[in-house]
Amino acid sequence: NSLPETPLFGMCKFEIAGHPVTALHHGMAGAPGMEFWGPYEERTRVREALIEAGDEFEMKLGGGKAYSTAGPQSGWVGSVMPAIYKGEEMKAYREWLPANGFEGMLSVGGSLMCDNIEDYYLDPWDVGYHRLIDWNRKFKGYDALLQKRDQKHRKKVWLRWKPEDVLKIHASYMQLHKRNKFLEWPAAHYATIPYDKVEFGGAAIGLSVYAAYTVNANSWFSIGIIDEDQVSFGREVEITWGEPEGSTGKLTVEPHVQTTIRATISKTALG
Repeated sequence: NSLPETPLFGMCKFEIAGHPVTALHHGMAGAPGMEFWGPYEERTRVREALIEAGDEFEMKLGGGKAYSTAGPQSGWVGSVMPAIYKGEEMKAYREWLPANGFEGMLSVGGSLMCDNIEDYYLDPWDVGYHRLIDWNRKFKGYDALLQKRDQKHRKKVWLRWKPEDVLKIHASYMQLHKRNKFLEWPAAHYATIPYDKVEFGGAAIGLSVYAAYTVNANSWFSIGIIDEDQVSFGREVEITWGEPEGSTGKLTVEPHVQTTIRATISKTALG
């Protein structure tokens, strides 16, 4: 049976091998697709049915590590800081949330250190979603966004890392001391919300998120969220890699020292 007609970012319901699933129509890496979910106990049969259906198309299993590189390559910012942690208006919602849910368990990592939790919040312009705002209808948050519409914003770009600086990080692992933060291939996502500071000429101009490597880009890169008046394609900027003083107390983060990675502002992950 064919899939139901569903607009982009619309949701629908259908069955896989007789098991009901709910699906979201969206795409990864420029290709259309469906993200779907259903009862956990039915996962094995659904997975087997998908593999069987993919045989005639020579579908290959990429695995979780490969999946983690598709988002950064397409410019998708996987997780943003929920804007719920301050203010009386959200207090009841915070108290309702479970302590072991996403909002209670997420971790913040990287070299960008802010005293105010609100400085970690992102808006639609930061992640490139401003083009999806329909100013012709009212919605929750409309007035707040309207106030920001004509202000200066940050722009989402790609930051292509200098290969020699990546190699310098890996060389540091052979030292007894002063090792840099481990750069796990193919995606160095060691926190739910990874924010590294980006500078140009010694001044802070934005942040770097979700570092990854793919053979398509043939280099390491990350998504940059940069002050729009500082975006100049081809400009070399500096990313501070690693957490201050080697660690922020996370049990999953090894002792290390910070280092600087030079990167070039690019229109796409591919250059």
